Amino acid sequence: MQSAVTPLFHHCTPLGALLKNEPLVGHPEWVNDSSYHQAYVIWAKTFGFYPLFFAMGRGSKTIEMTGYPNQFGRVISSGYDPHKKKSVRTLRGKGESPNNVLLSFEHCDGIAHKFDTWNEVLCWALNDGKCPRRYVSRLIQQSRRNLSYWCSVAKRKDGVVQMCNERIEPKTACRIWVRNLETKRVLDGLGYRGVEVRRVAAPKWWP
Repeated sequence: MQSAVTPLFHHCTPLGALLKNEPLVGHPEWVNDSSYHQAYVIWAKTFGFYPLFFAMGRGSKTIEMTGYPNQFGRVISSGYDPHKKKSVRTLRGKGESPNNVLLSFEHCDGIAHKFDTWNEVLCWALNDGKCPRRYVSRLIQQSRRNLSYWCSVAKRKDGVVQMCNERIEPKTACRIWVRNLETKRVLDGLGYRGVEVRRVAAPKWWP
């Protein structure tokens, strides 16, 4: 069970996105894998904007939702190689790890829903670029719930609720986690507050 403390809203972003001292804005070009583009188009057509995603909560599963812990794993990918006829893993080399930053906010306005509901839309978009209307309808129905309802869910269940909005001012973050002291010094120099060096173990399922 989650703490009774009010949930935080967490967003993970590359360090480079914070160097211009500009608001973070949802945009389809932010999607690393172009195959996800259609899912973002579905969201934009439904709600009128391209989303930034925030994980709601305070537990470890909520942090995993953001992707921040993934940068600390050495394995990039793993799977069966039919030519070698065995499972193989691709490992990161020295200096190849991403430098991602976790921004945590006390307040965030937007549209909340279950994390799994958005994943269903993503899976269909990856499959053939189309998504059954029933999955989009679930997002719409969940979006009609008010923030207090979703805060209550996030307090009880870790790694379940996701919030989306169009833009956020990163310097309003109440807490910032970074992977090393060098990154902390960069953000401190840009006027960011609450910056902590926090290394988190990669999830056991990654990848």
